[in-house]
Amino acid sequence: MTTLEIIRDVLTQAEEVRSVRPDVAERLSRDGRALISGMPGLTVADAAQELGISKPSVHAWIKAGVLQAARGPGNRGLLVSTGSVLGTKTALDLWRMDVGRGRALPYVRRWLRELADSERQATAVGRRRGRGQEPLLWPGGDGVLSKQTREKLSRLSAALA
Repeated sequence: MTTLEIIRDVLTQAEEVRSVRPDVAERLSRDGRALISGMPGLTVADAAQELGISKPSVHAWIKAGVLQAARGPGNRGLLVSTGSVLGTKTALDLWRMDVGRGRALPYVRRWLRELADSERQATAVGRRRGRGQEPLLWPGGDGVLSKQTREKLSRLSAALA
């Protein structure tokens, strides 16, 4: 099991227990994010291998804004953000389960955009709760992720088990 698979497993477990034990889910999420931030970026070749796509596809996805990358030390080669590879791998695995043929980039981009939107909404809800205001309606209701995203993560988790 690679380090990225372990981190992904921790983050998946956090989402699975969020509705039952939000305190445990928050600690797991925080630990997963700490592990990600402590990891160096991946080379384009390593990112391609991790994602199961070609190196030209990695470059195209960087250009499209799906993967984040920066020049490595001494301005030699690109290093792809571990966090962006991890999120993209989840979306790519879901694409392989749901569609599995054709171009993955539009699906992955849409999935990541939906995830970012739900995180922004959860942050806004947290701010309102901090001010003593309970939101009336918000996607996901009892959790950070929308119901659709939680269902996709559950299917992915079941498929990986």
